[in-house]
Amino acid sequence: MNGRIEVVVYTPRDRRFLQLAWIDPDGARRFQSARTTDPDQADRARADLEYELNHGAYRRPARLSWEGFREALEAEALPHKAPNTRKTVRRALNLFERLARPGGLAALDARTVARFHTAMVAEGYAPRSIKTYLDSLHGALAWAVDPGGLIAAVPSFPDVIVPPQRPRPLPAEHYEHLLERAGQLRPLLELGWHAGLRIGEAARLCWEETGREPWVDLEAKRLRFPVGGQKAKREDWIPIAPPLLAVLEALPREGRRVVPLFRQDGSPVKDSYRTDYADKRFRELARGAGVRATFHGLRKAFGTRYAARVPAQVLQRLMRHSSIAVTLAYYCDLGDAMIEAVNTSFNSDPADLAKPLENKGSAKAGG
Repeated sequence: MNGRIEVVVYTPRDRRFLQLAWIDPDGARRFQSARTTDPDQADRARADLEYELNHGAYRRPARLSWEGFREALEAEALPHKAPNTRKTVRRALNLFERLARPGGLAALDARTVARFHTAMVAEGYAPRSIKTYLDSLHGALAWAVDPGGLIAAVPSFPDVIVPPQRPRPLPAEHYEHLLERAGQLRPLLELGWHAGLRIGEAARLCWEETGREPWVDLEAKRLRFPVGGQKAKREDWIPIAPPLLAVLEALPREGRRVVPLFRQDGSPVKDSYRTDYADKRFRELARGAGVRATFHGLRKAFGTRYAARVPAQVLQRLMRHSSIAVTLAYYCDLGDAMIEAVNTSFNSDPADLAKPLENKGSAKAGG
């Protein structure tokens, strides 16, 4: 034997997929699923595995428990994610544990994932939620493959079709109703309605530059967003609309935060809890006002109002999205924008709709 490891493909009697087999230098027989029933695909997998084995690139999947995997994920992967991402991943993994009851990490396969999917459907989870949880689980298992090296491959995941959902901007009358009861939360609502801020941005907005948090530049009449605190990971700014400017200039400057938040005992809310506490207070306000609303509805209303007034590229900058597709798909109800655009173009005489558009080049073209 020349020391080279050779991998062969064989068809097992009790397995669905073709299998790969080889003998380690220590004489032990090893097996691995090719994860396919197609002989050509299995042969390509055989060639790849053989190359990895003979060039020191193969990492044998560890027989790690699910609990051990979660500990490794918490220690090595999640600390580098955004807070909301960490929450979503933890929620997805907790649900996966309850519904699919995974055993060892190496034993997790496509059937386990399919069982999770089926259980979520049976419990009445919406397609969008199902897709979010499956995507979070897939991302965690992808980390276990690379760079974690804890499993050989991510199992197959089912495709989830999510019906398109029209944006639901908060109606103006609901916003006015909330303002009547807002009290100390009024600046928070104004920032969502007139500037389209996310609730975390509004809750953390500062009077002066800190290097990471959004802040008010009254001299330039701009709201500025440093790269460290931006979802899109770039420095940005938007102009302050006149109604919001009037609100900000009238506010007292007590501390560095534009929106003061206090608990019932009068103690200030800690910075690490400001976003969650502001969201909680807003939901309480909406329930008390009898309005079905989320703070994101304010942001969507902001985008919808401007959709009829500014070009798409300006709207994208105002919303601070990395892609105009995100802006148009999730944050703007273009129905009102289309109606306003048509009415504005033909506001002199409805009969203009029947007139053909003038083609200045027609005379030349026709000779």
